[in-house]
Amino acid sequence: MTDVEIHAGGDHPDDRLRLVEPAWFPWLDHHRYAFSLGVRRGPEVWLSGQTASAFDPAEGTVTSGGDMTHQATVAWDKVLAVLSGAGLGPSHVTRVVEYVTAEGLARYPLAVGVREARLGGYQPAVATVPVEHLVRPDAWLEVEVSAHDQPDAFALVHLPTLTGQGATLAEQLESIFRKAAELLEPYGLGLSDVVKTVDYTTPATRREYRASGAVRRAYLGPDFPTATGVLV
Repeated sequence: MTDVEIHAGGDHPDDRLRLVEPAWFPWLDHHRYAFSLGVRRGPEVWLSGQTASAFDPAEGTVTSGGDMTHQATVAWDKVLAVLSGAGLGPSHVTRVVEYVTAEGLARYPLAVGVREARLGGYQPAVATVPVEHLVRPDAWLEVEVSAHDQPDAFALVHLPTLTGQGATLAEQLESIFRKAAELLEPYGLGLSDVVKTVDYTTPATRREYRASGAVRRAYLGPDFPTATGVLV
């Protein structure tokens, strides 16, 4: 009934896990929840996903409503507030994951505009993940961010989500891996250096998903990276 993706960090002179506490976070009392807004280990910072959720005193509950521009603006306000608690800003962002509901997809370009404005010209890798719903039923967008003290010296390369071309799942995967190889080449890397892949596939591909194994063997083997498969 649930699938959990877990990351752990280590191998740094300062391996203490420290919570990131922003000086200003007026939207809701995050201390009531069983997660932190962000954590730091060494130079790396991971933030929890943020929606437009905010406590409404009139309703006495947390809501996430509004149009897409409003929702994206609030989500990024919250992201940047948490980043400031770690002494970081937009130029330190290395990766963004945006979870967009089916209802929000038609309005997604508005969210892209807000993100580009907030990042001020910086272009981290962006993964766009369509989902049926978010935990907040009135939310269309959730933004998750990773950051680094010195992004230019960051040792891990994040590629954005890549969409393939072709009539079959295997053909689309082949075009994705070829495109990935082209993007990695300027960094002196290749597909043999890949440490993790996350596949987002539609229900229509379920019957032919087994064919993806042959493509992965051809492009990523014989020492395979870790993998997560998500049906969307």
